Amino acid sequence: MEPLITTSFDGPQLDDILAMHRLYGDVYEKNGGNNSYATATPLGVVHTSQVAAIGLDGNQISITATQTDFVSIDDNGDYDFYSFSLTESLDVAIDLLPQGASYDTGPESGPVSTLDARMLSDLSLTLYDSGGVNVLGAANNNGLGGGESLSLALGPGNYYARIGGAQNDVQLY
Repeated sequence: MEPLITTSFDGPQLDDILAMHRLYGDVYEKNGGNNSYATATPLGVVHTSQVAAIGLDGNQISITATQTDFVSIDDNGDYDFYSFSLTESLDVAIDLLPQGASYDTGPESGPVSTLDARMLSDLSLTLYDSGGVNVLGAANNNGLGGGESLSLALGPGNYYARIGGAQNDVQLY
């Protein structure tokens, strides 16, 4: 909370979204969450040249009333699973990008530091087969603020992508 009033925005802003996700998790944490392959959030069937994307609204400080697509890891013990299916053999690229923006934080009339919300936890990406046990690929190469990606030739079937974070902090992706 700040002791000044502004009417330049209406509703929660990026720091509010981060705090809510840290305390309660993202929208997919409802009803038991998507913390295992058995409760994975379904992305549906992926076809040639199709893009399935989630978490696209977290790249700015000011949030509009229509922006609701935020996903996150809330600490280093949280894992999010997403499932998708292929009906034919495809070359699949999975990209995991930290979301956020930089903003100043600190007490009123006190020292201020810059917080880069893209660098709160080092994200990792793992792809599993239809049983959710066998690892088909893993990416954890780029550290805080860096994205991870996998490119694989996959046959028809069901697959599970797992997102994790290394630091005990919230990270939008």
